Amino acid sequence: MIEQQTRAINLDRVARDFYRIESFTRPGTWYDLRWSAQYARWYCSCPDAQGQRFNANCKHKVTFLQWIAERKRIRAQAAAIAHGVAQDMEGAASARAPRPLHESDDMRAARRLHLRREARAYLARVTRLHVADCRARELADQAGYASYCAGRNAR
Repeated sequence: MIEQQTRAINLDRVARDFYRIESFTRPGTWYDLRWSAQYARWYCSCPDAQGQRFNANCKHKVTFLQWIAERKRIRAQAAAIAHGVAQDMEGAASARAPRPLHESDDMRAARRLHLRREARAYLARVTRLHVADCRARELADQAGYASYCAGRNAR
């Protein structure tokens, strides 16, 4: 339950893509919020969102989307805190443990740079081959069409 402007919002999760929200004006009346994968949006079953008025952004949907945004923000904060704690723990552990002599930070950075260069070179090579293949097909299509037109004009 979250607070919005002095009134409580009751929200129940039925499934991953299906929530129920209680009416603000008629307590005890619940509306369905369903996710449509086809249209990539949430739909509410309230009278304001259905029928002649068809308000795609009814107050239930807007409140629900605010609730989702708030949950995402809280999760991101928790993850940042957890990440900071993990880094602190790693820092403390690395301060105690000696660094391996076989690979330094410079060697790791050089290896990553080498792999990135190889990946870029491969991508450029594949792109050139693809462009050349497309161009050859285009020329073949043009030549075939020209021979078709020449044969047609000869008749």
